[in-house]
Amino acid sequence: FNPHIVVSDYNLPTFNGLSAIRLLLERTPLVPLIIFTGSMNEDIAVDCMKAGATDYVIKEHMKRLGAAVANALEQNRVKIEKELARTEAQEKQKIIEKIAGTIPMGIYIYDLETEKYLFTNRYLAKTLGYKPDELFSLGPGVPEDIVHPEDKIQVKRTPQQYQQVADIEVLPNEYRVKD
Repeated sequence: FNPHIVVSDYNLPTFNGLSAIRLLLERTPLVPLIIFTGSMNEDIAVDCMKAGATDYVIKEHMKRLGAAVANALEQNRVKIEKELARTEAQEKQKIIEKIAGTIPMGIYIYDLETEKYLFTNRYLAKTLGYKPDELFSLGPGVPEDIVHPEDKIQVKRTPQQYQQVADIEVLPNEYRVKD
């Protein structure tokens, strides 16, 4: 049983809508759930939404149910697409890291905005005398802290250079580092 959507009353014979939400999230977390009830209690509606319900429709406003279902299905489609894209990106990242890990050349990825290392291959870490995890823990100021003093000006200009480059372009940059 793999529904596209679940519409449930809040008052059920053996449990309530919050229990239904928890049960659904345990079994099929990507399936949207709409609480469709006669209860006009705002606190219950808020609790249901916080617990993971996609929407809360009061039977008195039954005309809104169709729009709620369409909206829930669209939100779910987008959520599934994002999850698939995230999973695909993670798989590609693992492949890239495996390839970069075998290249006999120092490679690292450093986020200039967050000032954090995202990836360092073993060859670079070994060449510099670090363990790969040690480079990650050096914090802000890196790579400047390990750049040869005569090349620091070139590294400081790098963020501005990269802002002028399109995402698909490569901007080569060579500098010396201290081990």
